[in-house]
Amino acid sequence: LGDPVTLAATATATKEVQRDILKQLRLSEPTKIFNSGVGRPNLHLNTVDLYGLDAKVRSFLAFHHRHPGPQIVYFSLIGSLEAFSRELRKLSIDHYLYHGQLDDRSRRRQQEEFLSSERGVMIATP
Repeated sequence: LGDPVTLAATATATKEVQRDILKQLRLSEPTKIFNSGVGRPNLHLNTVDLYGLDAKVRSFLAFHHRHPGPQIVYFSLIGSLEAFSRELRKLSIDHYLYHGQLDDRSRRRQQEEFLSSERGVMIATP
């Protein structure tokens, strides 16, 4: 292929991993590396320890109304996520699901729809 332009992208590579990527791709110096750090002023992370479905729903509703825009709510268990989803449906709150028991096509569709939404709510397992 001659000498085509090559792009390798990663969100979290350490310096050691960056060097290994260059080695594995057989990219020689000088290679430009762009690193903008991990700070993202448009993203906010908040954790809240809540017990019981009612407390989770109330806390989410308060947060959701105070902070419009796309939101992701993580659950450690799929069962908890599904129960929360049922409550959101009862309250007519549109949302997307993302967890390991969904087939690849469904997960991809949910992710794409969430990413194209302006005020979407994604409930997911990590």
